[in-house]
Amino acid sequence: MFDRAFLSILRNKKRSLLLFLIIFILGCLLTSSIIIYKSTKKIENEIRNKLGVSATLIIDNDLIEKEIKEEIFDSKKQTLSTDLVEEIGNSSYVERFEYNIMGTVNPTEFEIVNDSDDDRNKSLFFHGVNDPNLLDIENKKIKLSKGRLLSENEIQSSEGNGIISNQFAEINNIKINDRITLQTQIKQIGMDTIKADYLEIPIKVVGIFSLDNLSEGSKKKNREISSEQLNTIYFSNNFVKKINIQQNKIFNDLNPGFYTNDDGSIMSATDIEDLINIGMPIFKIKNYDNLQPFVEFSNNKLKNSYFKILTTDNQFQKIGSNITSINTISKYIIVGSFISCFTIIGLIVLLIIKYRTKEIAILLALGEQKKLVFIQLLLEILIITFIALNISVLTGTIVEKNISKFLLIDSKDQTTEINSSNNEDSFNTEEKYKLDKISKTIIYEKNLTELYVSNLSIMDYFFIIISLSLIIIVVSILSLTRVFTTQPKNLLFL
Repeated sequence: MFDRAFLSILRNKKRSLLLFLIIFILGCLLTSSIIIYKSTKKIENEIRNKLGVSATLIIDNDLIEKEIKEEIFDSKKQTLSTDLVEEIGNSSYVERFEYNIMGTVNPTEFEIVNDSDDDRNKSLFFHGVNDPNLLDIENKKIKLSKGRLLSENEIQSSEGNGIISNQFAEINNIKINDRITLQTQIKQIGMDTIKADYLEIPIKVVGIFSLDNLSEGSKKKNREISSEQLNTIYFSNNFVKKINIQQNKIFNDLNPGFYTNDDGSIMSATDIEDLINIGMPIFKIKNYDNLQPFVEFSNNKLKNSYFKILTTDNQFQKIGSNITSINTISKYIIVGSFISCFTIIGLIVLLIIKYRTKEIAILLALGEQKKLVFIQLLLEILIITFIALNISVLTGTIVEKNISKFLLIDSKDQTTEINSSNNEDSFNTEEKYKLDKISKTIIYEKNLTELYVSNLSIMDYFFIIISLSLIIIVVSILSLTRVFTTQPKNLLFL
């Protein structure tokens, strides 16, 4: 039986080679697809882990333009309330959130850190927070180098305890626990004789942060963000709100009638106090599975506003959409390989039996047992299968390297072309700025080839060999059952 199986393979070279080539191609295709699928899935996970799972709110300019054309624009819908932010932040999908009341002052006696080529920037930015554990530290935007973070009591208070950058501290000779007074000038506008008033802001420095965790390349690429960050002071939201109210009151006294409602009427003092600038709320989502439900929940809450959700997944879609496409294609190829194996091998085995009908009939007529003829035919298929699959796995790893290299370079070129046609970015300035703020790190298209590592584990090897072998065995057994159901005399007269 064993001798006949080997002799049959050697004597019928064309038939054996045909079966070998088909199994080899299917095995090679399956191997390369599995490696590409696993590798691209790993890239997806790495990118998402590097970016984090966070979200923020941005102005929906398209909706505003639409409602202006339809003459139904409502300026009140442009105001982001703390109640709305807290309602979204307290959803079950959010692990924690931070919203910031923002303020700007122009100090008269302190030097501003100039990390850009623009000498016009003379402002300090007040960054209010509602959580002692700063998300900017967690997202590795800044690093606490000296002192401490704000306490829970300081977050709830309106005292001027703040955290400054090490560069601002150095050029102004400020140390931990120093008490300083920022004096900002507020001017009258639109008059020949300009009047001005001053607001003194007492501050206690409790912490100093640095941007040392950013590479020089990242700093250079994000000079605008870096420069603003160096001139940022972190306070409690209540403190920044208090300073904003004081500044608005002084400005209104110098410029009466400047603040007006949509109908042209002058705003009341209470309405002016409500002009709070909520900078950029950041929502840290529990995990990626919660992201889409969070977006749907938030969009429902934002129906009556001019805001929309922007997530780190938007950044992933920009740089990783082609990786996702490659991953999906490889998944379909894997499924297709199994289906093809089942179908094609079944047809070939049936053709082999039909071609060898008389040979089978002669063996049975000479008294050979049907089960031994069955085993002989099955052995021929298994021997060819074993050799073809082992060679195909080795060849598949080589093919995969060339295919993946071509696909990654092609996807990078496509992305570059898309970016070039959109002024090198598919996001507007606000979206890009906010994505860089909420993402843990910055990833570019060129990093995809660095992240891609093809790998075939021993488990993958056994999976390919065993799974395809089982399919071929099952198909062969189903096809070879004809040996048991046919009589020799019927076969001889065919």
